[in-house]
Amino acid sequence: MKAALFALLLLPTLLDAGELPPDKWAPPEPISTGAALARYPSILNHKGALYIVWSDNRLGAFDLFARVSSGGRWSDEELIFQSGFDSTDPHLCSDSRYLYLIWLEKAHEGEVLFSRFDGERWSDPVRVSPPGSNPSDPRIAVLLRYPKPRLFAFWREGGSILYSTSDDAGLSWSAPRRVDESDNLQADFDVASGTTAVYVAWVEVGPEGRSLKFKPLGDPLRERTLTLAKGPLISRPSLAALEPHLAVAWSSSPSPDEPSQILLSQSPDFGLSWGKPERLTDGSVESLSPTVAVGRRYIWVFWQSG
Repeated sequence: MKAALFALLLLPTLLDAGELPPDKWAPPEPISTGAALARYPSILNHKGALYIVWSDNRLGAFDLFARVSSGGRWSDEELIFQSGFDSTDPHLCSDSRYLYLIWLEKAHEGEVLFSRFDGERWSDPVRVSPPGSNPSDPRIAVLLRYPKPRLFAFWREGGSILYSTSDDAGLSWSAPRRVDESDNLQADFDVASGTTAVYVAWVEVGPEGRSLKFKPLGDPLRERTLTLAKGPLISRPSLAALEPHLAVAWSSSPSPDEPSQILLSQSPDFGLSWGKPERLTDGSVESLSPTVAVGRRYIWVFWQSG
């Protein structure tokens, strides 16, 4: 079996600033110290500190653990949620007040749960998905509007992507709605927070094949679905925003006999228009699972190759 490598590519954005890429990367550092399986990490910079939450089964079922790095030093591991059932797929976002966490609780038919961190403690979990809904792949993003940010919780259910909103920092949630009313299957997706909208990119699977879709949410005048790309094997979109600039990366291949490659499309205007997809890799090995980040001057694209 070939070893899997992780690659990075820097691309200039249409925004100008003094941001420069690092000359070198620090060596990998172990985050989880348990002897069991740790997976599903979610990492976020909040108020100058780096937070990471992951799922770990060192105590039997998968529980949620967290660490924070401030000033270059990592805190001790903290067990933040333990239910006796598997707690998986944590995902983070934040505003100026709170760090928000959503995850999948595999009790009964499964449920999406929410908690927030005020700098001192995590709040008691709140159920977001309706009872018996059998959700998967939860994500969370925030519309950073003044004076009250609006939270958007997303998950997949029955071949559709659903979302629920909260205007009270996650204490209560609306009835779920579909991101798009298409009858086609909605598969892999990603979300990004913003000040004018919350952004969603997903793979749609229909009779004519796969396509990459995009939609802003939060402003009814802008809520229209765009098709960014088409291809038989489009998968794993990663979406990032530093408004007005947006970027989405994904993997795709023209046929099952050819290795998947990484593609990228950019928008300079809050997602109103998008550039032609740009192929970032051209290798004889698989390039998969991209992650994109938008900085003031550069777009950072990471992926797995091998």
